Amino acid sequence: MKVNPEDVSPEEKIKKVLEIDRTAKAYSERVKDTFVTYRDVLTKVVVCNSFGSSVEEVTPRTYAYCTVISREGDNMQVGFEFVGNVAGYEIIDGIEPDKFSMKAAERAVKLLSARPPPRGTYPVVVDQRVGGLFVHEAFGHNSEGDLVLGGQSIISDKVGEKVASDLVTILDDPTKLRHGHFVYDHEGTRAKPHLIVKEGTLVAFLHSLESAAKLGGQPEGSARAQSHHNPPIIRMSNTYFAPGDMSFEEILEGVGLGVYLAGSQYGYVETQKGQFTAKAEEGWLIEKGELTEHLRDVAVNGLTLEALKNVTAVGKDFKMDMPGMCGKLNQGMYVDAGSPHVRIEGIVVGGRR
Repeated sequence: MKVNPEDVSPEEKIKKVLEIDRTAKAYSERVKDTFVTYRDVLTKVVVCNSFGSSVEEVTPRTYAYCTVISREGDNMQVGFEFVGNVAGYEIIDGIEPDKFSMKAAERAVKLLSARPPPRGTYPVVVDQRVGGLFVHEAFGHNSEGDLVLGGQSIISDKVGEKVASDLVTILDDPTKLRHGHFVYDHEGTRAKPHLIVKEGTLVAFLHSLESAAKLGGQPEGSARAQSHHNPPIIRMSNTYFAPGDMSFEEILEGVGLGVYLAGSQYGYVETQKGQFTAKAEEGWLIEKGELTEHLRDVAVNGLTLEALKNVTAVGKDFKMDMPGMCGKLNQGMYVDAGSPHVRIEGIVVGGRR
């Protein structure tokens, strides 16, 4: 960190939060409510084990989140902006409200005039946040060794097999300086980048010492605990689709009629069934390779392995900016996710027309 949050007064932090909030409120009379959250955390982890490891790791994380709710009659919409990383208060100092909370307000207001999506099965193009949500929820949890051991993963017996299109490479990398970063896991194992899927082939799972021993894998640092009150369990860190070589325009070119999804609201997965659902912040209709009608309330669902095998284009415009907390077995843990633009055929879009 460049600026230690502990050196910044509470009054200065509140002043910045109120400035972010005021900018959103002033955007339009249709902005009905705003929520601005600021958080800084300094975690200190000490691990000593019977293998001779003695590790002390101190990690700063700083985070700001803005939610704007707009309303017109019975129609209510939401816009989000957020920033967070393994860093200090310099992240918050760098926020320009006109490019942060005003963007969230603008999105929330514009969504009031957007239309619901058509329902049916379409090719979809997902942006970096929706792609990150998908790779974390739909596939990342299935790659966790404890779920594999417990018979709760659809890929438990598929190492060495094709589980996705040749265009798909998936990694989980705690060494990346993003929100899920750490140097040692909470069993004292030095963290390494984890290659999970290589060009469509499943090559490995995420492991703790126990799951690696039982499944014949290699422990590379994926066990973390929320605190000393909790046992370390297998967790993702910075999970992402590796970039390809196509531009956004080239990805759209191949779509006659489809849906473009941008911004993630939430997602969940049933790992045993291999089903996923994702709700995007907004969308656009794609017609003959062009973005046309603005869409709201866009949700998609499908079968994870079927969707991965139907990936037909992967962009080169990779981003990772989804700082958040992932919940598992009543433990929350810091994670991040990312992706380039990705095109997937045959996805079910939920709509009201």
